[in-house]
Amino acid sequence: MKNAPMLVLSATLFAAGCQSDEKGGESHRETAAKPEMEKPVKPPANSNRPMKNQPPPASDGAYIGMDLKAAETQAEKSGLRHRVVERDGKPLPATRDYRPNRVNFSVKAGKVIKVTRG
Repeated sequence: MKNAPMLVLSATLFAAGCQSDEKGGESHRETAAKPEMEKPVKPPANSNRPMKNQPPPASDGAYIGMDLKAAETQAEKSGLRHRVVERDGKPLPATRDYRPNRVNFSVKAGKVIKVTRG
């Protein structure tokens, strides 16, 4: 039997992983270490959660007509994330996830022409 040494080794390892209980029976003993519970992590400062104690954001329509820099500054003061999704009629790469505390700016000649949420 070619597999006899493996069979003996397997049986030995299995027996090492079992222990006798008080009644004389055997029960399987867990040999792997239990993973520690993960500690909660504070969200980073740039997380998607609304910032506390911030004034309510301005109406999204208030950004239209502003130059991009001013619109970005206003969004930051309102506790909103922002990004440019279209510049001079050309769409820019952007994720499609919805984030209610993010404003998307469409810009033409340096001025905001359209604002969406997400």
